[in-house]
Amino acid sequence: TKLLWGRCTKRIHKDEATLYLHVFDWPSDGRLRVPGLKSRILAACYLATKKPVETIKDLNSTIVLVDSEPVDPVDTVIVLKVSGKLDVDRILPKQDANGDVTLSATYADIQNRTLNSATHARIEWVNGRPTIGFWHEAKTSVEWQFMIDRPGRFEVRAETGVMAPKTKFEIQCGSSKIAAEIVSTGGYAKFSDVKVGTITIDKAGEHCIRIMPDAANWQPMNLGVIRLKLIR
Repeated sequence: TKLLWGRCTKRIHKDEATLYLHVFDWPSDGRLRVPGLKSRILAACYLATKKPVETIKDLNSTIVLVDSEPVDPVDTVIVLKVSGKLDVDRILPKQDANGDVTLSATYADIQNRTLNSATHARIEWVNGRPTIGFWHEAKTSVEWQFMIDRPGRFEVRAETGVMAPKTKFEIQCGSSKIAAEIVSTGGYAKFSDVKVGTITIDKAGEHCIRIMPDAANWQPMNLGVIRLKLIR
């Protein structure tokens, strides 16, 4: 499961479940929110040190009260043991007050299709923020699920870092398609926010947007954020 601060994996047992919270972006206020988690927490601790942590409920979420500093600066793992069947509401990115949708790298479903894990695209922290990095393979695609309650036309913008002179890919969302070309930004860690086209979403509900490299013209890039800006 993708979360703003990292990832969550799980193990399901007969009468309980164990969640492993991989925290890449440590909360500065000491409150790690696990959105949608309604299950009763039996125990919580840091995986590395076994030090217990406290949890509290907040509406339909669980908040883990963490220390001021992470155990591991890259990936601190917190273990939650929950009672009974796992009870989680599905939380997807949605439109803000302006009707825009922000799709961060941490919410992306990265679909690697090669057996060599060394060439797999994955989350890479660049300049203190998550990006989709090491995206070398043209067979790899990336997609996001999101919610729309105000349909319409959207401007699609992408924050990318490109070393090569240019790279090309296609963006698909329903029946809308964009043939996108991004010119060099001067490096993988130098990001530029550019408009790549427009799409139409004519129905409210859950939608998917997918980025697929143009195999003949693909060059590696780092991808930070995709933004859908409602055109008024």
